[in-house]
Amino acid sequence: LAVFSQNIVPLLTILSSNLELLRKQERTIILTQNMGEFQSLCTFHENDDILSIVIYNHCAQGSSNTTRKFYNIDKKNETVLTLEGMFEGSDYVNIISKNIISQMRERTKQNPEDVYWIDDDIYNFEHIKKDQGFYINSNNELVICFDKYEVAPGSSGLVEFKIPKSVTNQLMNN
Repeated sequence: LAVFSQNIVPLLTILSSNLELLRKQERTIILTQNMGEFQSLCTFHENDDILSIVIYNHCAQGSSNTTRKFYNIDKKNETVLTLEGMFEGSDYVNIISKNIISQMRERTKQNPEDVYWIDDDIYNFEHIKKDQGFYINSNNELVICFDKYEVAPGSSGLVEFKIPKSVTNQLMNN
């Protein structure tokens, strides 16, 4: 893989030594470990065109928190994939956001304890960020990711929504 930008150079170094192991074992690899904190590397999807990787940072000192950094690489063009780049010229922020809100309502309808911050007086999810975290899963589906507390109570942890191919295909055809 070529160097795409300076912030991806450390990732490429990690990948060169760990990607084959991830492919064989299909599991998480611990990258670093310090007192109460560790980083782990997972690959969610790889094919001839795309490599989607997530690096988790877990911290547990009194309470716990997990954050993620997403790397989605177009292997053929040797570029970093972004939502904006994938859906250029479309209203992807609003279209994906409407789909996520619909999924939130459906999840809450199926399980009233599954609470999201929509239609709330204090917190109210309205739309994804232009640079929202995401990865491509093994079914080639876009998965939009939110950190703890971003769209739901902290007890929900990290929240993810699979965006149907019918939605992403429509955005790519615009």
